Amino acid sequence: MKNMCLFWLTMLATLASLRSANAQVTALAERDSKKQDGWLYERSESTPVTTVVREVAIHLQPAARPALKIRLLPDEFEVREGNAALFYLKAGGFFEQSAVRNRFYEIHRAASASAEKSNVEVQNVPPNSYLSTAPKDLPIEEVRKYINLLDFQTFFLEEAWRLRSFSMDRNIRQFASPITYLLPEIQAMRELARNQSIRCRLAIAEGRMQDAVRILGQQFAFARHLGNDDFYVSALVGFAIPQVACNDALYLVEHKDAPNLYWALAALPNPLVELDRAHAFERQLLFEQLKPLREIDATPRPFEYWNEFVDRLLPHLRAVKWNADTRLPSWSTDDREANRVAVITFVAAAYPGAKRYLMERTEIPHQTIEAYPTAQVSFLALKLFYEDVRDEYFKYNFLSPAAAISANQRLTTEVDHISNRLGWSGNLAQMFIPAMSALRVAQARMQQRIAMLQTIEAIRMYAAEHDGQLPSKLSDLPVPIPNDPLADAPLMYELQGAVATLSGRSAGNFGYRLVLKRAVAKQ
Repeated sequence: MKNMCLFWLTMLATLASLRSANAQVTALAERDSKKQDGWLYERSESTPVTTVVREVAIHLQPAARPALKIRLLPDEFEVREGNAALFYLKAGGFFEQSAVRNRFYEIHRAASASAEKSNVEVQNVPPNSYLSTAPKDLPIEEVRKYINLLDFQTFFLEEAWRLRSFSMDRNIRQFASPITYLLPEIQAMRELARNQSIRCRLAIAEGRMQDAVRILGQQFAFARHLGNDDFYVSALVGFAIPQVACNDALYLVEHKDAPNLYWALAALPNPLVELDRAHAFERQLLFEQLKPLREIDATPRPFEYWNEFVDRLLPHLRAVKWNADTRLPSWSTDDREANRVAVITFVAAAYPGAKRYLMERTEIPHQTIEAYPTAQVSFLALKLFYEDVRDEYFKYNFLSPAAAISANQRLTTEVDHISNRLGWSGNLAQMFIPAMSALRVAQARMQQRIAMLQTIEAIRMYAAEHDGQLPSKLSDLPVPIPNDPLADAPLMYELQGAVATLSGRSAGNFGYRLVLKRAVAKQ
């Protein structure tokens, strides 16, 4: 959505260095086709879609016996009551591990300096380069030395895996200005996922299959926990972590001793990362930031009331730095009178469109609208437009990802048209409505990667029963497979000779394709 609230943009900025598939595609789409971490990034001149392709040489492996002996998340019997957030903070080196944290940052500062001196990208310098190195190519002793520095993390991550809840005790509803609320701990926590990826690859390289599977489970639990936070930014980090884990799992299935994870993946919640808590807060964001707006209704109020209302609203407005393309006046200076003039300017400029909106799209009698003070017309239209449009977007959260994404994209055109007629009141309201379509795409992409991995495990089952052969079609598989969440339809599959292609639908500017080589019999 063009006009997103600053809160949303600020939160997204904290993800700039997160090693996710989205970030990789954005960086590589501008270059020629290139291979990175086993993935080939292809972009055709005839389409803006970047296809991310990876070859996987799978080993046949039947289902685990007993079927549920491998669990990526603890079953209900194993779950313990407790707050996982505390253990993630401890694993991040907060509290008693400050010396290790300092050493960790020294290592990464040195890596950045080395990259700058050598004129290479920092992700190509150790320890960052471990994240784009196949297990078989890792410098084992070097990686082990780095991971041993962070050995204290493993206990805390194992404990967090078992715990039910995740709460940072933010008490965000009591915070005066939520759009200025900082999340440094979430920015720091993403490093845990990166370190876990390195641990997983090291375990695969050393043939420690149980350790690798346990780490994958901890990654999935971490992602699910982050979905219990108040903010979309935490959920976005949560969406990225399973994609990192699925990428590592593709290296795992190439190992001759890798167990089959089909039923472990089938047991994961769908969606893995829930958004209920973040939805609940984000749906009220306008009123949480501009709290006096809650009291506005259709009851006529005198001019004096609106003078006092503007004075109460000013402190809440000052925290907001508006996007330049909204053409809204600036009220973020230290000059109270200048801010007041800016609000009065906003009210006057918004009045014509706001009046038209109230007359066309509400049941308020026209004579009542005509009698309202100018400020009441402008602010009432702002509130009613926000409530209406906000719920038009949020209601699609109750549909499947594919249906929601399609509906939200159609809705955006309609909303932009209404907002343009409304004018400044619409611009201000729209800035507090998050990009719901982009959010659901991110969530669906996460589930798509899990679905593709589960399908590969079903193919490994088939190969174990058919002398290493790949199925001619997905309907031949011995177990059900999940649909592609971006299409509410099966994943795409094609067998040509000894090679099969498994593809997910593209969304936005990229899609995934896995090229599966003929299964190799376990030695």
